[in-house]
Amino acid sequence: MREFYENYLLMKKGKRILGNLILAAIVILIIGVFGYYIVKSNRSFVPQSFIDARNKNATIAADMVSNLDESVKSLNKISEEDSNHNYSAALSLVNQEAGRVETARVDSVDISKELIKMAEVVQDIKPSSAGKIALDAIQQETTLIEHVANYNSYFASLLNSLKIKFLNNGNYDGNQEVQQYISNMNKEAADINTTNDALNQKLKEFDGAVN
Repeated sequence: MREFYENYLLMKKGKRILGNLILAAIVILIIGVFGYYIVKSNRSFVPQSFIDARNKNATIAADMVSNLDESVKSLNKISEEDSNHNYSAALSLVNQEAGRVETARVDSVDISKELIKMAEVVQDIKPSSAGKIALDAIQQETTLIEHVANYNSYFASLLNSLKIKFLNNGNYDGNQEVQQYISNMNKEAADINTTNDALNQKLKEFDGAVN
């Protein structure tokens, strides 16, 4: 049982890292790439559709971060209910989290759609060199969202394992399976970190190109 709760702690740590990374990306995107929204010279221009799509993505991504924070709180409660052998209550919380995972999946799809809209007008960004950098940044954010989607997929599998445990009143022999899900989630969190660093670098380059 101790090993199982250590797995809880590892997974919750991964979610905090993930939430912080996504939030950092949102802030930098707003201030960096998309802070330059208006024509500041005859050589600089960002299409309104690009701006609108980015604003929508910022809203969606902020909701994703909020949901991640709620998931961390919920996992604490699940752990408490599990420790107290309140499996019915724990199961109810797991089912709620499953709903959040589905919401995150839909949000990831919506963000991807907006990224496509942005990519369709990068050729209109002036100077053209800035447009190329913007496209690179979009590609990096696309990769970031893919890793977030993978993370959520593993999280969904983890929740399913917990559901099986609670449906069987705590009788569960799948700790190795749980460890694998957590390992996969931590790997995705590391990949998100690496991708986020690359994205930040592209955004700095974009800033220099349009100013």
